[in-house]
Amino acid sequence: MEVRKILERITKKRKKKGYSYENMAEELALSPSGYRKIETGETKLLVERMFQIATVLDIPIKKLLDIEEPEKNENKEVLKKLIASYENLLKEKEEQIASLKENIKKR
Repeated sequence: MEVRKILERITKKRKKKGYSYENMAEELALSPSGYRKIETGETKLLVERMFQIATVLDIPIKKLLDIEEPEKNENKEVLKKLIASYENLLKEKEEQIASLKENIKKR
């Protein structure tokens, strides 16, 4: 799976929906130039951001990653790794939120 192809699918879907860089940036809480850099490959596409973009574009992550053939073990493994990475990110965020809540309570 090439990141370039994922970015091409993102661009195609964004244009099909009629969204500009500004629309996407606003939805993702980024600057328009920050979003443009992701889509053009100047900035790395992180797993968490890829899931956010898929949500904004209303595209299943499987389709974004072009994982349509479940019998391909390689694709299954990639998806499993991406899901595990995303779950780890969510866990980290939950821990950060809990820590921040504790800090607020102490004040």
